[in-house]
Amino acid sequence: MKKTILFIILLILPLLTFSFVSAQQSQRPGTVNKKMDLVCLQKAVEKRETAIIAAHDQLSAAIKNALETRKIELIKAWVIENRFERNKARIKTWNNFRKAKREAKKTYNTSIKNIWKEFHQETQNCQVNTQGVEPEANDYVTVE
Repeated sequence: MKKTILFIILLILPLLTFSFVSAQQSQRPGTVNKKMDLVCLQKAVEKRETAIIAAHDQLSAAIKNALETRKIELIKAWVIENRFERNKARIKTWNNFRKAKREAKKTYNTSIKNIWKEFHQETQNCQVNTQGVEPEANDYVTVE
């Protein structure tokens, strides 16, 4: 009797395991669904990545511009002989630099969030749910 029960358990267990694994694989995010438009998804990814590269370029250009402005203004400030006026000019220069840098980062972060939001909206047209499969904007790169 015990051998028969053990035999039945050993026979049924692999079938149950296979059914469970198959069910999990069909629900796993990122599995290929025949309704997916993969060409559409490729275009959405290309558009997203191109926009992210452009956002990085804009951030870099804005920071470079802020650094160039800071350099010129600090050189001008150090020519001022009056100590109070010189310090006032230097402080103003540094404050302007910090503000420009902060605004550049804010613009970049907003751009990245919008790029990812647009990407997720576009992928819905491709019959692909990328939520949880692709990272979110906050999981990606944001400049602090």
